[in-house]
Amino acid sequence: MVRAFLSHSSKDKYFVSQVAKQLGDISVEYDERTFEHVLNNQAIRNALQRSEVFALFVSKNSISSSFVSEEERTALESRARGQIKQCIIFAIDDTSYRALPEWLRELNIVTRISGVKACARRIQALLTATDALLTDVNELYIGRDEDDRALRKALSAPQKNAPIFIHAVGYPGIGRKTFLRKNLQKLYPRIFSVIVDVTLPQFSGLDELYRGLYSLNNVGSISETIENFVRFSKLNENERVDEIAYIINEMNENGEFICITDEGAVYNDEGDYQPFFKLILSKLSDIKRPGLSIVQTRMMPALIRQSNERSFHIYLRPLADEAVQEWLGLELKERDVNFTASDLSVLSGWLDGHPYNIKFAIKYIEAYGLPSIVRDPSELIEWKRERAEDFLARIEFSEQQAHIMAALLEYRYLATEMIFELFESAPSSVEVARDLRRLEEFCCIDRRQDFFHISAPLREAIRRDDRFHRTDKWKQKLGETICNALLNYKDEDAASVEILESATIAAVKGAKAPSFLARLILPSHLLRIARDFYDRRNWKTCAEFCERAWESRTQLPSDAVIELLRLWGLSSVRMGKQEKFSSILSELSGFNSKLSRRVRYFLKGFSHRLRGELDKAEEEFLGAYSISPDNDSVNRELASLYCKQRRYIEAEKHARAAYERYPTNPFLIDVYVESLLGKLYQGLKVDHRVLEKVLTDLRRYGDAPGSSFFLIRDAQQKAKNRDIGGALRSIASAIDRTPELLAPYFIRADIFISVSDIAGAERDLAEINRLLNAAGGFSREDEAQSQELEIRILMEKSQFEVAKDKIDRSAFLPAKVKRRLYTQLSRGIAFNPQSAGTKLQAWAKKYKE
Repeated sequence: MVRAFLSHSSKDKYFVSQVAKQLGDISVEYDERTFEHVLNNQAIRNALQRSEVFALFVSKNSISSSFVSEEERTALESRARGQIKQCIIFAIDDTSYRALPEWLRELNIVTRISGVKACARRIQALLTATDALLTDVNELYIGRDEDDRALRKALSAPQKNAPIFIHAVGYPGIGRKTFLRKNLQKLYPRIFSVIVDVTLPQFSGLDELYRGLYSLNNVGSISETIENFVRFSKLNENERVDEIAYIINEMNENGEFICITDEGAVYNDEGDYQPFFKLILSKLSDIKRPGLSIVQTRMMPALIRQSNERSFHIYLRPLADEAVQEWLGLELKERDVNFTASDLSVLSGWLDGHPYNIKFAIKYIEAYGLPSIVRDPSELIEWKRERAEDFLARIEFSEQQAHIMAALLEYRYLATEMIFELFESAPSSVEVARDLRRLEEFCCIDRRQDFFHISAPLREAIRRDDRFHRTDKWKQKLGETICNALLNYKDEDAASVEILESATIAAVKGAKAPSFLARLILPSHLLRIARDFYDRRNWKTCAEFCERAWESRTQLPSDAVIELLRLWGLSSVRMGKQEKFSSILSELSGFNSKLSRRVRYFLKGFSHRLRGELDKAEEEFLGAYSISPDNDSVNRELASLYCKQRRYIEAEKHARAAYERYPTNPFLIDVYVESLLGKLYQGLKVDHRVLEKVLTDLRRYGDAPGSSFFLIRDAQQKAKNRDIGGALRSIASAIDRTPELLAPYFIRADIFISVSDIAGAERDLAEINRLLNAAGGFSREDEAQSQELEIRILMEKSQFEVAKDKIDRSAFLPAKVKRRLYTQLSRGIAFNPQSAGTKLQAWAKKYKE
């Protein structure tokens, strides 16, 4: 357990003793009996040897204290020897802060904080980060010889050809940051002493990048920070780019290398740099060494890379089996675990060369022994296949750990000191630190600089896990706690940008907050929250946030503005606001990009689909597909549309494309299963191994309380296998789970028709109509589906005249559906001509010809 040495004047013990109490005895070296009256050099040295963090409380009392001076001198010696890893200085009164030299005030280690809780949280956050840093430093590194050589060759080129941006691309956890850190510190040992992280969420622009860099390069009071952010926002684009380039240069000269974690902000939809990144690159053209690195999951297309000569891109592939076995062997030896060459060979075959898998295997072996994982590798296999739900189900979370995960779900990123504030009611901050460590060890959360976030491979699984769902009241209280944390700071105190960011988002979500936070709200905040509300099916609130973001759209990159219009358009269609929808389409016409054209096609298709105009919807969706054939939303809409028209061969193509990209999404799995089962019903060839696999996936990801995905498809499969009793039981369970959902009633009516139970099908049609009327009437799409069911029932009852009249008069049935129904009708008449008049028989004969 890392510890902090609290250096202070005895005259300030009223303040520092409260900080020590907040931290707990196990986390601090603070002994007023030892240091108050007697200057004991050996006691100071012993205490510092037990500490990794040195915290100095500067005041008018400590500036003149010989006791504190001795502690500072000894701490500096310990820092030089490497014993003290981190230092932080708190100026707890205004006099002492002004007395510091200007160069010292500008350093990040000097902080103006006069609140007990704020100081304690800052120290605890530093202790947590130091503990993790020590783990990272001591972590074994297996080099990537070929990749190392490629980077070395690029950096050794003449200055005019050497890269300014270095991109490390690969899956999360593959070792992108480790690769950069190890190589850059090896190639620039006297220059880059520190590598610092900046995270850029999707839709970030210059303001977000500036705030991230500011948090690393500046320390100021809350009021100074806000004024700087507001000042920066008012600059024109060139001025903002100049200031960012200056900060990058300054940090570079000070031996700090910036690593951007890109979550979709660096490239546009076509894979090229966002315009503002190109401007930054041009401003850094004279820099003597690489300016910054970017870790991401997306590789820039080859042709675009050729036009960006001052950037270097490398895709980090999984480690070779030999490297994996070397890593395992060295780690297991260090832990005194006996193994054989055969054990290493078997293990490496399961790990796919992924560092996440390797680290998990080592942790598992450390906890349960090597024989357990060799005999039963199921947990490891679930992890490596990213079957995150199964993996999570095996972990028992304490109530506090579950609360931490729920908080990170709601806010995505939380500063370490904010987490300690949120869980102040815990027995001690040490308990919170241990919970964070355990969650990190089990790969549930990751740490970036001074904040935590949920591990990328588990994010969606955690979102679907009921253990981490919380009520709106709990979320509201969480937001208010985040905002209230700022009340512990005075206006002249320093608060981290990460804390201000969390409080700003809480304020946007409706928590009561200090009025100054309104000045920090960016349109990207509003856009991200609009997307959250859309996902929760709250169209009205989504549209309201879109409208607010639209007012400041000049601060957003063009791709983000298009996403804003997409969400606004979808919400407007769902709310029936046609005039607003038309104006949104008009705004999209003003953009000249593939993304804007695809979104325009998609929105028009979505609008037609909701109105039941499936032919027009298909035309628009195919337009979007021609631009982006890999887009999962487009493929899902086409697959669903084709399933509704019973065009299952076409549906399968698009459903499979979407499923292969997102194999754990229950909506995509469901439409894929629907297309395969539809082909079976039509007597078409289906790979039963594929069907069983996706049905298993649907059970895994779609069979939960409140969800009927799996039960509906299970009923369809049982009906196809003539297990009618089992099919009806499954569909009845689906209706029990989701009684307001129409799909199970349509499926059950199909089953009743297949066994000639026409009365049962009529009961379900009546229930469908009742539900629709209770909901305020028919949608065009539902009207088309219910009309088709009614026509099929009429044909089963040999009421051919009425059936044909309904097909002829229907304004909702798509042309392809009409043709299919006419074909079925003509066959029915040929099979039972006595139920049709002479004129209708003649029509049927002519139609067949």
